[in-house]
Amino acid sequence: MQARVPFLIATLATALVVSVGAVQSPQNRQTVPAVRVPPTVERSILDVLEAYSSGDDLAVEQWLATPAGRSQARYVEPVLAKTAPWSRARAAFILEVTIKQSTRGATILTAGRTMVIGRPSALGTNAAEDRFEVLWHQAALGLLSSLPQVSSLVEYINIWSARLEDARTRGATLGSRVALSRAFATAILCCWTRTRGEVVRMFEGPDREGMTIESALVQFERAAEAPALAAEARIRGGKLLFDAGRKNDALAWLERVPAHTDPALGYVQHLTHARLLDPDRPGDAATSYRTALTFSPRAQLAGIGLAAALLRSGQPEEAARAAEDARRMTDDVAAALPTFNKGDARLVPEWLAEIRRLRR
Repeated sequence: MQARVPFLIATLATALVVSVGAVQSPQNRQTVPAVRVPPTVERSILDVLEAYSSGDDLAVEQWLATPAGRSQARYVEPVLAKTAPWSRARAAFILEVTIKQSTRGATILTAGRTMVIGRPSALGTNAAEDRFEVLWHQAALGLLSSLPQVSSLVEYINIWSARLEDARTRGATLGSRVALSRAFATAILCCWTRTRGEVVRMFEGPDREGMTIESALVQFERAAEAPALAAEARIRGGKLLFDAGRKNDALAWLERVPAHTDPALGYVQHLTHARLLDPDRPGDAATSYRTALTFSPRAQLAGIGLAAALLRSGQPEEAARAAEDARRMTDDVAAALPTFNKGDARLVPEWLAEIRRLRR
């Protein structure tokens, strides 16, 4: 999914948060004016919804591939906002439209979130419904992580966190990635600068007040307490420290990363580790560059680094071979680094596949 300068994200949230810890209520949003939906358009949307609900996984994608579907997508929210029994298929339908039409439907994601949070069973009382909801919110956060407007990402994190905390007070603890999403957002707020290969982030006036690298690191440490999040939290914390020029601290974080198999994470982890080792330990740096290439074999930056490290470590023949290989590689800014910089966006297709199974 390509991140575009989005109409969706520019208007997704009508209320702003001052910090990552402030929670806003969905009831504080502006009321969306009623939209008159042409009857033929409503029928078309309901027909696609019926096909999707009946098990056609590609119904939304095929509909939005047509000129008629693209022009009708803006009416999805008012059509589906009409009173109807809770349906996972309806909620999944909204998510599919949002993911595939990220420049359309300013209120679609908000409408879907309201629908999911308003499901009849309380969070923590129905395993299948709980799993669907967790996946839905994670996919929504993944989408927002790849788009410029940071306030909307922060607002969503606050609302979802509050719902999880409410469930916890009732004795229901659900696994989620919200702690890592919060750390990711805090790192953007404290430290983002325009860099080649990154999403261009947009900030409102108060967004970054009080945000520091230390607050981001605290959030990454908290996220790392969950075993499923530990590798990514430590890699992102280490990369944040590396970018801030705190090389000894960055090395300490990266050397505590547990084993994992995520390609985007592994590439950034070992590339950053190699660059930290390069000045004083070129032989060890070469090993890390090689490991980075196992995660992203066409990454030219790692290939060039490997050749230089081998040369400095007294291995000129291997360095020459590595340099020749690097000349045939592609620029990794077009591959692994942007994927890393978009947070959980890389996981949305996997989550959407499970959402499709659960909707039936």
